Amino acid sequence: PRVERMLKELGKTLKKFWHVADDLDTGSAVEGHLNQVGGMIHLRCQEYGIKLKPNTVKLLGLKGQQQTMFLQMAIPFAKGTIAKGRALTTAETQSILQGRPWNATT
Repeated sequence: PRVERMLKELGKTLKKFWHVADDLDTGSAVEGHLNQVGGMIHLRCQEYGIKLKPNTVKLLGLKGQQQTMFLQMAIPFAKGTIAKGRALTTAETQSILQGRPWNATT
């Protein structure tokens, strides 16, 4: 399906950021946002019952540290962004990382 092609292409773009100098992607900000896009696609596929073969992690080509970052950061940030309907604030992302509740309507 189309979504599988999208995730594969996103994975190719993500890989370009894995080994760039920090001055090209300060704090891995672009990589993080691309991961979050992948997370949002993953969550919407779950929401609408779209079965991906292989799964999102494999379609993105994630392994090791990149897979961990996707599962532990991108997915929770994607959930928060979808719930809020716009970008999260720094305080909201910190709350998510610390497992604290936050208000998605602020």
